Amino acid sequence: MVRRAARGLTAPLVALTVGVLAPTAFGCECPTVSPRPSEIESIQLHTAWSTAVFRATVVSLDVLGPEYRDDPIPLPDGGSIPRKIHLFPGYRVSFQVRDVWKGSIGASQLVISDDGTCRCKFSPGEEYLVFADSRKGQSDLYTNLCNGNRAVPEKAVLDRALGKPRKHYGSK
Repeated sequence: MVRRAARGLTAPLVALTVGVLAPTAFGCECPTVSPRPSEIESIQLHTAWSTAVFRATVVSLDVLGPEYRDDPIPLPDGGSIPRKIHLFPGYRVSFQVRDVWKGSIGASQLVISDDGTCRCKFSPGEEYLVFADSRKGQSDLYTNLCNGNRAVPEKAVLDRALGKPRKHYGSK
């Protein structure tokens, strides 16, 4: 009877031990604002932090990579063992732009979605409000999960958060 009860506890104890002792997997960690802003405030904050803000439809996604980086394992004697780390690929996203609120954006715009766990999950044919940044010494625009990209909100929310677009391409 004691054996049967002990056997019944084995699986939960193993699960608890693995859950407690297993290494934590870290995803993308974005800075947060407290208290949590409304959608309008969130759009305004991300606009202030971005180089470019525009409404656009994803035309295509091109995977960048795979990429590998040298990351040697150091040895106590000062030597090292060569090792390469596989980096998650990013995407080159081609957008058909409809409205521009900030930045020098053309009717068609390429944006690079960073590699790793912070890359954006864009889908071809879907429309987004995109917040992108330029990087020092580079002409490309970049975005990631922390930039605040989102499905296009209702017109009333866009109007209150951003006002009238500086530039409009075509109609929809």
